[in-house]
Amino acid sequence: TSTTTTTIPFAERAPVAIGESVMRGALPQLQTGGFAVYAEENKGPNWVGETLATLRTNNSLGPTVVVQVGTNGPVSQEQYDAIMTELADSTTVVFLTIKAPVDHAPANNERINALPQRYPNVRVLDWTNLGTQIEGELSRNDGGIHLRTKKAQQFYANAIFESIGRPDLVVALDDV
Repeated sequence: TSTTTTTIPFAERAPVAIGESVMRGALPQLQTGGFAVYAEENKGPNWVGETLATLRTNNSLGPTVVVQVGTNGPVSQEQYDAIMTELADSTTVVFLTIKAPVDHAPANNERINALPQRYPNVRVLDWTNLGTQIEGELSRNDGGIHLRTKKAQQFYANAIFESIGRPDLVVALDDV
């Protein structure tokens, strides 16, 4: 984690994407779209909250943040609230739903889908259903959780770009 503090005005700071290994799979595509990406394997809500707190302290969080957390285990309402505490100043916060054949996915998705009622700056990107459009491009050994191909990675990144109102960043899948 970087300890540098930025002096870039809040409104001009790069969008931040923070998440787990699924997001890490689209790291180059998100970076090409101008995102600062913090995505690690086997991480959960506490790491997301701590990383966001560090970014906020370093003035590295801006108006747009995308969060993907909940694949690796259950996330409590308190943990989602703690994440949102760090994102109170961000005007656009997008949470992706979980697409994984795991017992905790429905409860996590229910909490994610309820976030916009609690926080007016939150939008939900329904990765659970969107990901089914590229099922054949996803990993086979874990039930289709991870982005297996360049096409899947770009599809995921494109969904994020659309969700933050930046269709200009979308790359045609035929070009991948």
